[in-house]
Amino acid sequence: MLRSHQENLKDNGYWMNSLISKTRYKQEFVEGYEDCVQGVTVEDIRQVAKQIFGSGNRLVVGMETPTK
Repeated sequence: MLRSHQENLKDNGYWMNSLISKTRYKQEFVEGYEDCVQGVTVEDIRQVAKQIFGSGNRLVVGMETPTK
């Protein structure tokens, strides 16, 4: 995620979306991103997984090969 973020910082489209998110929705995705990602712990992921898989909902994932 951190490597992808560093690459995204070089892309004008990323900055445009960041500006839109900040002005329209008051959401900040650039400042503090790396600290946020590095702050995620194994326990955080475990709790989210428990919440998702314990919800009783069903998730179906399918894969297709692209047609030419």
